[in-house]
Amino acid sequence: MGGIAWSLSLLPGSGLAPAAHWKFTSEQAAGIASICNLCAFVVTRGGMRLWLYWNQLRRRRLLWAFTHAHLAGMVFLIITFVIAAILWTSIATADLSLVILIMLGLALFGGCVLLLMLPLSIIIAYVIVRRTKPRLKTLAAATGAFRQGNYAMRIQVEGEDEVAQLQSDFNAMAETLETTVHDLRRVVEELQQERDTVTKLLQERRQLMANVSHELRTPIATLRSYLEITLGHWREQPMSALQRNLQVMEEEILHLQTQVDNLFALSREEVGRLTLRQEAVDILSLALRIVEARAPLARQINHIEMVSELAPELPPVMGDAMRLEQALHNLIHNALRHTPPGGMIAVAAYKEEEWVVLQVKDTGEGIASEDIPHVWERFYQATHARNYARGGAGLGLALCKEWIEAMGGEINAESSPDEGSCFSICLRIATTAID
Repeated sequence: MGGIAWSLSLLPGSGLAPAAHWKFTSEQAAGIASICNLCAFVVTRGGMRLWLYWNQLRRRRLLWAFTHAHLAGMVFLIITFVIAAILWTSIATADLSLVILIMLGLALFGGCVLLLMLPLSIIIAYVIVRRTKPRLKTLAAATGAFRQGNYAMRIQVEGEDEVAQLQSDFNAMAETLETTVHDLRRVVEELQQERDTVTKLLQERRQLMANVSHELRTPIATLRSYLEITLGHWREQPMSALQRNLQVMEEEILHLQTQVDNLFALSREEVGRLTLRQEAVDILSLALRIVEARAPLARQINHIEMVSELAPELPPVMGDAMRLEQALHNLIHNALRHTPPGGMIAVAAYKEEEWVVLQVKDTGEGIASEDIPHVWERFYQATHARNYARGGAGLGLALCKEWIEAMGGEINAESSPDEGSCFSICLRIATTAID
């Protein structure tokens, strides 16, 4: 519409200039107006698209942002100069056509200057950005890697400007965050371990209660039954039957005592009150005393022969005498439970270099190869075991292992199904004499 109005002003008699000066007919003026209107539309649409594309470039690339800033300054200067020139011409002359021609000339001159300045502006922006852009790209890449979980990412600080300060701050932040994440992971792992430990303890406690209730209920019920029979038929029973009943009750009391001792040791160990007194122990005297005390009962009650195979003049070993005696009792009790009547149990001891090896061997049912690694676990009981006596709570062997290893020794098992078992305790020879 602006082009049409300007074209109409060119018609004769419009007041802009005399008709003879322009020499345009009405048809020519209308054609010029249409062409100007089309050119204005094309230039406007193309300029808008070019501006949108340029705006996108300057937003995404630092180089074009600097170029845009440089060109914006140039455009501002050119527009200021054009406006000043138009105002000066308007004041200096009253010829409107001359003012329009000067305005068009200045606009054309400004456009040419911008076209000439564009390559120069790009070069100037490239020189300015050349040192800063790689550092910013490195910082952006490090930030992306950091966001993906690579907390060990660090950036080499270059220069002393604001970008260098940003790089230094990034490294400090990464160091702090990595330390915090490491601490959090360690705390989470500790909490998970504590949770697993508590869960395991609760499971063991429930299993312990179930096993102990069974183990204590059975001998108590047996004792009560035999006591009722003995007291109710005291005068009617012969002496041999009475003696047999008393032997059974003694066996049940020994079994109860073993379970109570194991539970007491376990409770002391769990609360951290179980202490070991390391001293020189006469292993020969200890083993002989235990065999002499257990052999008659094993022969009379279980019908199992117990013998000793102890090497003479065994040196003393380092350990806790009370726990070592209890461990040997547990091994013998375990052998009695898994050996059928008519079998044999041997307690052997011999010296081997800097160690004294104490063994409890039996001719019992044996242990399957897949069960041997688990016999040292608390509450573990082999499902295939026949248990000629009666199954325990699965604490005796576990406590033996913990005690012997606390003394600095070793304990292991060798067994084959239906061929018997051999449990070996290895203890270091004492360097000090027995008091």
